[in-house]
Amino acid sequence: MAKVWTCFYTHKHGHDICVYATEELAMKAALGLVQEYRADFNVPLDLTDEEALSQWAELTDGRENIEIGGTSVITSLPGELDHG
Repeated sequence: MAKVWTCFYTHKHGHDICVYATEELAMKAALGLVQEYRADFNVPLDLTDEEALSQWAELTDGRENIEIGGTSVITSLPGELDHG
């Protein structure tokens, strides 16, 4: 079964969900968000982007969160669920 990776970003304007073909791409996207917004939250300079990502919710006082997750791609439904 095929797998895709998501980057789920919760912020003051809502949620952004992006889907990537690999975990590496999803992680690069998440780290890009950290790099773009870390100054907005005064993230300590001694934290790496990876460390900041793992602590993002705490560093933003719960106002934001960034999650990476993998999920299977369903390419067909079992007969009893296929109503088309």
